[in-house]
Amino acid sequence: MELFSLHVKVSMLENIAKLLNSKEKLLTEIYFDLQLFFEEKYGKNTIVFMEIGSFFETYEVNN
Repeated sequence: MELFSLHVKVSMLENIAKLLNSKEKLLTEIYFDLQLFFEEKYGKNTIVFMEIGSFFETYEVNN
């Protein structure tokens, strides 16, 4: 069971790294991709904070 859990964590980290290293997308697009990724895992009340340099960014969409 622990090996499966480790594989899932590594897979999740690889997906996150792929999103963060995307050169074709704007930072805001990457942010919203991460928001969707973590909402699927933790639920709709999830907030993503991205540290860019020495400050944090967060975005909101009013739909």
